[in-house]
Order: sequence, then structure tokens, then C-alpha cells
Amino acid sequence: MKPFLLHSSKLHAAAFARRVLAAAFIAILSGAPQESPSGESRFIKGKVIRAADGQPVAGVEIRVFGAPQQDGVRTDESGGFTIRGLPPGKYGLMVAPWSGYRAPEVAVDLRFLPGADGIVIPLRKSARISGRIVNKDGKPWPKIQVSALRDPGRNPWRVPDRAMAALTDEEGRFVLEGLDQGSYLLLAEPPPARWTQKSWSVDEALPEPRRAVVSAWYPGVPDRDLASPVSLAAGEEKEGLEWELAETRVYCMQSKAPACPKEADGAVLELTNELYLGSASMAKEVLQPGQAWEVCGLAEGEYVLTAVCRAPEGQELYSIHPLEVRGQSLRVPEMVLRPPMLQKLRVRVEGDEKAAAQDFPSPMRIWLTPVGRPLMLFEKPMQSLPRAGSAEIGPIAGGPNLLEFRTPPGYYVASATLAGRDVLRAPLDPGEDLLDITLRRDGAELSVQTVDSEGRTFAFADVLAGRDPFPDPPSPMDLFLANSGQNGLATLSGLPPGNYRIVGFPSGAVTIPNAAAAYRAAVGDAERIRLEPAAKITRRLVIRFAGR
Repeated sequence: MKPFLLHSSKLHAAAFARRVLAAAFIAILSGAPQESPSGESRFIKGKVIRAADGQPVAGVEIRVFGAPQQDGVRTDESGGFTIRGLPPGKYGLMVAPWSGYRAPEVAVDLRFLPGADGIVIPLRKSARISGRIVNKDGKPWPKIQVSALRDPGRNPWRVPDRAMAALTDEEGRFVLEGLDQGSYLLLAEPPPARWTQKSWSVDEALPEPRRAVVSAWYPGVPDRDLASPVSLAAGEEKEGLEWELAETRVYCMQSKAPACPKEADGAVLELTNELYLGSASMAKEVLQPGQAWEVCGLAEGEYVLTAVCRAPEGQELYSIHPLEVRGQSLRVPEMVLRPPMLQKLRVRVEGDEKAAAQDFPSPMRIWLTPVGRPLMLFEKPMQSLPRAGSAEIGPIAGGPNLLEFRTPPGYYVASATLAGRDVLRAPLDPGEDLLDITLRRDGAELSVQTVDSEGRTFAFADVLAGRDPFPDPPSPMDLFLANSGQNGLATLSGLPPGNYRIVGFPSGAVTIPNAAAAYRAAVGDAERIRLEPAAKITRRLVIRFAGR
């Protein structure tokens, strides 16, 4: 069956892919501002090859992030590419997903070098999913957004990560291209609810429900827990997936924008629900203080309404309202504003007085990730500590947050508590209590050489080391991710002593949200490794994939 090539779908997917590409290199480029040009331009030179047989590939678009001009270049007949005229700085290379291939993201540091030569980027054929969205009568639903989301598995605190999205055409057909191997959840969403500025009084009856189409997960279920994952091998094409978007009763929500201080230039309101994917709200609007509003088309379920007063100077104020729509429309009470908070924390090194008094090899980074709501404009949820001691994270808002961190080499987190409660495996609620983090310095180091099934170096792979047995859900200290470079070497340091198993994937197949699910799916009878305190062990790891 010939794949559907849809003009509107492809345009939407390409636009979404460009946004994904731009976001992919935030970690590479942030915190490292471009140095001003010194009159000397830099260059990047390399080639792309098929991972399966090493043959060069012509016509592949390479995108350069961090460059003054971000237009892509295409590889020549020998698979080569050259990028010139770059000022000193850090850059990122990525193969455009609409080229039909997947490849590792390559960071290039040209701050102190005249250029980078000899870069080899291995390509794998990208996977794709196509299908159709219909109504209960089997007729097509046009202009429905269909998303492929990396499956987070059973971890209740990880939301799916949107990998690609496309709009259905007039026949209800969609194509999701540029996907890596892995497990995906598919979500079909009608156009989002919209804010309307509408006057109402407390004496008025609430709006009556009406019927409208609502979101559905493949194969046509309303709840993510009932969705069927779709597994893709590298280069696989799955066609003919079809499911129904049904109409159901939908309701309205009414309220008024909070009474911001006089110097504020408006209130930013956002509404999210259990489908919040960390990238976009259901509805977002800037309203004047006290302005009445209404949002309709809401299915039954749980929602979070947030408001931030945009103050041109001084401290901003916020409000968070967890809400439930059940059986009737909802009128939200007055939104009470409050100032942001600072979360106090303390980091200690257990059993090593010398280490506790000296700087870490590299700073420890600690951050809080909100659960089920967007990051607010004023929030600064990250802290970097050069050594053990006390600090504060903030300003931040309240509500459940996940504790995440990056430990210095050789260190690991032995415990993290807030008011005596373990917050490694469950969300924490920021407040007055001290966040207490204890480190140990006897972490093990695991060096991994990634190879293919014939024992040759496998460049650019994702390596996961997971505790054995693997807890459900895991904490950040139960699963570790490292990436091998062009030489196939990956190092995982700061592993708590204990039993582990290791698995590997081509680079790009694993992200933080889907790491636990990917590990569970691949671990099988992987070799068990015992890591003693401060041990250093080397292993070879075979990376298996459908090399197309």
C-alpha cells in the first residue's frame, strides 16, 4: 500500500519537527553564550553514512544550531558536507527528520579551534506511522492533530514526550514521519478550547452542556492508561491505523482574572488538564485584572488553572487552582494571588569529611519540575552548587514537583527527604520545610564499549544501566543514561553499589521520559553486573537494531 503523502499533514509535521530541532540543542547552547567574532571564521566538515553498511548518503539535510544563519546544508554525492563562516562558539548538528533518516545529535565546540574535521554521522532509516481518524459513522475527521508520544510506561509521574505531530487532511488521513525506533502512544486531539471574554453574574445559571468531539488515544479510548502502545523498529512503516473520535458532553468554565496590583500590565491565565504534555496548554490568554471570561468545550476530568500577574517591575504574584469538571459547568471562585516562594535545601556528603569541605569536580545541579502544569513566567527552578552546603531554589510556585538532579562525577544521592518524607520516588510540595539531600562518594564507574553484532565499534549509542531488580516506579538513582561518542565509548559514573543490568540503543531512541519503559522492554536476559563501592568496571555491549 502506497503511504499517504498529505500536503497539509506534512507541512504541520515539518513545522513541528523544526520546533523539536530548535529545542533539542537548548542543553548544548544554553549557558554558553557565543563569543564575539575575532575576525576568524570557523568551519565544520564531515560526512554521513548508512549505519547498516557504511555507504555514503547524498542529499541529506544537516541543520546547524547556534549559527547566525540556521539554513541547512545538504550532503554531496560522497555524503560530505562543509559549513563555513561560523564565528567562535558552540554548535549543534542534527540531521533533519524530514530527510527520512534518524541520526545522533552532534555537539561541536569551536570556541578555541579553527574548525572541526572528520565528523562521521551514522544514519538509520526513520520510521513512520500513517492512518485515519473517523467519527462514529466512519466518516473522516479533518484538521485533527495526531501526535506520536514516547511511551513513559508505568511511571505515573512522567508525562509522554511528544515526538512528532501532524494534522489530518480532508479524508481524515495523517502521516507521522521522522520517528525513531521505540514505543509510542498515539493521541488525536480536536482544536483546543478557546478563551472568550464574557460578562456573567453570580445569579446566572451555569451554561448547559452540549455535545462535541473530544480527544482519544489509539485505539479509540479516552484514558491514557487504556491506550495501546505502538512499537516501531528502525525504519519500520506502520500503515492503516484507524480510530474513532466520539462526541460526548462538554462543559464550560467561568471566572474572572485576578485583581492584580495597579502596576501590573495584565494577568496570564493558563488552563491544562491530564493531557498536558509539558509543551503547550489547552488554553492561554492575557486578560485585564477583574475581566470576566469563559472557556467551553471541556470534557469531564481534572484540570489545573494558573494565573500570573505580569508586573513590569517588582515581584510577580501567582495563583494555582486544581479543578474538576464533573456533570456540570463550573464557576471558579475568586483567584487569590500569593507571592512566589523559595525552597530551602541542604546538601551533605555522608562519611567523607574531606569531600564535604572541598569543591565538587563539577557543580551539582538540582531542579524542580512541576507536575501537570506549565512552568510559570517568573519561576527559576534550578540551583547549581559548587560544593556541599545550604542554598535556595527559586522563585517557584507551589503544587507537586519532581526532584531532579545531576550529581558530580563519582557522587550519588543516597537519600532525599522533605519533612521526613522520601521525595526520590514521589513528588514533593515546596514549602517552609528543608529539602535535605545526602550524597555519598563511593559510587562505582562503569565504562561501556558499544559494538554491533559483528564486534565492530557502534558509534553514538544510548546506554542504560538499571538496578536489578528494577523498582516500579524508579527513582533517579535507579536508572542511569549515558551516550557513547564516535569511538563507541560511554562512561556512567556515580552509580550506587549494587546489582545492575545494561542495555543499549541507537542514539536518539531514549529520552528521560521514556527511559524506564525502554529499559523494561529491552532488559530481558541482559547480563547482571555487580558493582562494589568505588569499583571501576569495563564491559562490551552489543547494540541491536534493524539496520535499514
